[in-house]
Amino acid sequence: MPWLAPVIALVMWDRIWSLLKVQISEVEAVLIWVMWMNCDEQHVVTESILLEKVNTERTLHNRKPITQGEFDSALATLEKMKCIQRSRDDGSKWWLREWVSVKYR
Repeated sequence: MPWLAPVIALVMWDRIWSLLKVQISEVEAVLIWVMWMNCDEQHVVTESILLEKVNTERTLHNRKPITQGEFDSALATLEKMKCIQRSRDDGSKWWLREWVSVKYR
């Protein structure tokens, strides 16, 4: 599953930089993965496309779709961890504060 690397990165980020007690789950990992795979050059992604794309990605890997509530909770967790923040230019978009680098062998 391609989102396992972001899970590890999120856990490390939380442990190193955050004093928050935040539970990191597969939902946050797939969400941040989808955000990175769909962001523009400025690392901004439109929120309205994310739930459908997250559920498509999960279905591809034999996982159940998530609900709107699970999606909203995952966004809140990533925002609390300061991995993402609302775009200053457009409140319907998210700016990805951290960079994800995917290397294929």
